[in-house]
Amino acid sequence: MAKETTSRRDVVKSIVVGAAALGPIGLLGGCSDDLGVSNTALNVVPRLASASFVNQASTATIGELDYWAAAIGQIFRITGPEGPMTATLTAVTPLIIMGERPDELRAQPMTATFALARGTQPVGDQIYGLVQGRERDSELFLQRGGTVDAPTLTALFN
Repeated sequence: MAKETTSRRDVVKSIVVGAAALGPIGLLGGCSDDLGVSNTALNVVPRLASASFVNQASTATIGELDYWAAAIGQIFRITGPEGPMTATLTAVTPLIIMGERPDELRAQPMTATFALARGTQPVGDQIYGLVQGRERDSELFLQRGGTVDAPTLTALFN
């Protein structure tokens, strides 16, 4: 039985043919952005930013509380007087409703808590820009909380 050998040229041809068959999706499938979000060729191509996360949440068909709760564990970019920071949404807590609420308020008030990296010292009690992924910036009033070792910023949605 004759032993077959594969030349370097044959290997290179196979790689080129395979890459061509996969197209840009296969070639760009491993890209990631500065927030650690994995990208595909479909979202690597520059495009207009979609509506802000906060605006999408307020018009979501599943309810604003559920929309925010589904984002727990996701990373957000927060920009304030300290400069840009990254934070992880760690909790979404519904607030107790006592009595009737005016129609212009949310049906369910809630808080959203963002954990920051240890050593980050947010000023708090300021309006911050909040971005999740490639969406437009939302402005939220965030209160400082937590400790020096575990700083947080909290948004109150009334």
